[in-house]
Amino acid sequence: AAGYDDAALRARCADPAELERLARTHHAVVSAAAAEWRAVPLPLATLYHDEHGARTGLLAHADRFDTVLRRVAE
Repeated sequence: AAGYDDAALRARCADPAELERLARTHHAVVSAAAAEWRAVPLPLATLYHDEHGARTGLLAHADRFDTVLRRVAE
């Protein structure tokens, strides 16, 4: 988990080659998920450290998620 805390992630994203690798991997995961079912990707490097943080983050953008989920459900 230490490689995925805020400071480590900022450092990794500051390296152009590493940022490209992260972006390509993120895209591959989102594409694989979307190939199986509807998917709404979160922005690259979105970190939730626990369930409470995830709930808070998702609720903060609930209107946006609702709009996108309705769109992909069609």
